[in-house]
Amino acid sequence: MSTPPLGLALIKSQLKEAEMDDLWIKTKNLSKGLYRKWSSKYIKGCIENQNGPELERYALSILGPSPIPQDSIGFSVMTESQLYPSLALAWYLKRKGKTIFFGGKLFTIIDGNLLAKKFDFIDSVFSDLQSFLRYLGLEYDCLVPSPDFSGLQIDLYKTKINGTPKLVLPFILLEGCNKNCAFCVEHTPLLKINKLMIADFVKLKVEQIIQLKKKHKTDLFFLSDCAINNNILVFKSFIEELKRAKIQWGAFANAGGLDSATTQNMKKSGCKYLLIGCESGSQKVLKSMNKPHLVEDAEQSLINIKKAGIFNHCFFIVNFPTETREDFKETLKFLMRNKNHIDDAFTEIFDLRVGSYMSKTPGKYGISIHGNNGLLSQRYSHGQQGWRSVKLQGVLRHYQAEVQIATTIKLKRFINHPVKALSNLVYTWFVLQRRFPLDRLFDY
Repeated sequence: MSTPPLGLALIKSQLKEAEMDDLWIKTKNLSKGLYRKWSSKYIKGCIENQNGPELERYALSILGPSPIPQDSIGFSVMTESQLYPSLALAWYLKRKGKTIFFGGKLFTIIDGNLLAKKFDFIDSVFSDLQSFLRYLGLEYDCLVPSPDFSGLQIDLYKTKINGTPKLVLPFILLEGCNKNCAFCVEHTPLLKINKLMIADFVKLKVEQIIQLKKKHKTDLFFLSDCAINNNILVFKSFIEELKRAKIQWGAFANAGGLDSATTQNMKKSGCKYLLIGCESGSQKVLKSMNKPHLVEDAEQSLINIKKAGIFNHCFFIVNFPTETREDFKETLKFLMRNKNHIDDAFTEIFDLRVGSYMSKTPGKYGISIHGNNGLLSQRYSHGQQGWRSVKLQGVLRHYQAEVQIATTIKLKRFINHPVKALSNLVYTWFVLQRRFPLDRLFDY
């Protein structure tokens, strides 16, 4: 898998606590080198057409010819691109008499029961860690577990930093999210911490980070929360306590509420990199998205982050159903106004996700749904615009936004550091084969 999972390490810690840690856990990288010859689309076709010889050849190219002694095999799947390669392996292993189950982040998004009905070689699908542990007869303690990476392929958690592979460990402070964005499919409620327990909670979490740092001899961490500042009281207490860990870290963050004192404290705690969901430069669109921040809040946060010396990478959504041409221009103006405060940016075309609030209340957004577009998305029309017209408009707006980002933001990097900028670009596009830079967490 291109992004090694945190869930397996959390499962491992729970099993160890229950003296069941002899359960076999093995991770396989299903993307590097394989997608070039075996695209996810091609594998999907092999599965749907029941092309047994090709599926077997693919499985053997990953697993090798040696028999697997374990009776039950599980797959932790984070993205749709990982799903079909995993299904191919599952198809092969089921024919070897194995019990097959699926889990991972993807199944908080899609209905796993539908997947199990569609593919009869799947025995069980688990939508969260708790349900899997209950299946094993265990109870999940969401406050206590520290990830246990022993027995996992630790090299898969390494990423090249300035050309040298270094270990970057995932860690989570608070599970879930409390923002309820209209386009989002994250259904897990944010873990609630009693105000009187915050100090003890963050001390425990920081101590776990320190132990992982010592055990694996790395000071690089990625905090995998949906947004690290979802609970601002816990977050401020955490970064204060985190100073003693002496680590470097990156995280996702909400665009609002990052005042100067907080960002300076984040820097002192080791923050190097933030992925920020700005989403739009139009306040009207932000309100429609149910985003909690104001445009001016996002701008001030970016100023504070830049002053603190933290690299930021901002995300924007274009072609949201309620976004007019004028609204889109507001996003372009936002990018222009803040070109000196944004280090990098990424835009994506709005995608109507199965299970999102919008998919359940399409009339509120003036859209009509016309069936699924793959497992995760849905086709829709908006007003007088049919699906094809909506798609074309999205492509054009995405292109226009990306051109502006390239000429006003990315160009700075080429001018100031041309060799490093070019090598990062080549590495991202041709090695990672994607433009989303999680694997370059500390490159800047």
